[in-house]
Amino acid sequence: RPLSSMSSKSLSKKKEETFELEVSVISARGLRDADVAVGAGRSDPYCVVTVPGKHIEKKTKTINDTDAPVWNMTEKMKLSRSDTLEFAVYDYDLKDKDDLLGRASLPVKDLMKKGFSGELKLKETGDGAVKKVESYLKVDIEILKVIPPPASESSEAAARLRQLQRQS
Repeated sequence: RPLSSMSSKSLSKKKEETFELEVSVISARGLRDADVAVGAGRSDPYCVVTVPGKHIEKKTKTINDTDAPVWNMTEKMKLSRSDTLEFAVYDYDLKDKDDLLGRASLPVKDLMKKGFSGELKLKETGDGAVKKVESYLKVDIEILKVIPPPASESSEAAARLRQLQRQS
């Protein structure tokens, strides 16, 4: 199709810039005791960080017998403004399915000004039979760099179209 027949609107779709983030899962507090059997001790929590729609999954180590684990896990990730970091804290169980202790999410667009350092209040902290507890996950997210979108043929064509329109 000739360049002059393309509208600038169809050419102006931009790819999103990418952000290199340093995501640290520091600790949690106030986690419920999911190990309720006599003599079972307290929960054995670990945290999983995922990004829906992307093949990103990072997992902390499991800390045994505590409601206040300290993980200090740091990972680098490349994400776009439209992505969301999802955090889920589980209790590791040797025989049964791991129990969800709580979850939180943080949209990348909310990190654009200065990252994030603090506590996220966990949701879904009960299991139906057990009353919900107030639990928090401490995270630190730093923006290391902004990576501009790659120049694509369409953006080059849009620039050329604008140049041609100015000349006529």
